[in-house]
Amino acid sequence: MKRILILLVGTIISYTALSQDRNVIWQHGMIGSDEFWRDYAANFARERRMVSTNRTIGSLNGVPTMANDIRNTTRGVAGARTIGIGHSMGGVALREIQARTAPG
Repeated sequence: MKRILILLVGTIISYTALSQDRNVIWQHGMIGSDEFWRDYAANFARERRMVSTNRTIGSLNGVPTMANDIRNTTRGVAGARTIGIGHSMGGVALREIQARTAPG
């Protein structure tokens, strides 16, 4: 029992330490708004001490345009240790950004 408790506490401490140096970009889907992820973004920022970015981005001009808009509005926040969480078209746009910045 003691080993399990020590392992659990160690896992929680290491997860908390690792999560603090990550940023999260929350992206809504087509014709959505920042309200879609508002509660999640606030919880991550408060509980996990992560920088949470949640903005309304236009989506009517297609995935490449949405991806460009996300990159432009998250400049200075996004980096190698950034987590992108998207719904529907927002997820596709985040994958587009990932494909553009992938090495090789």
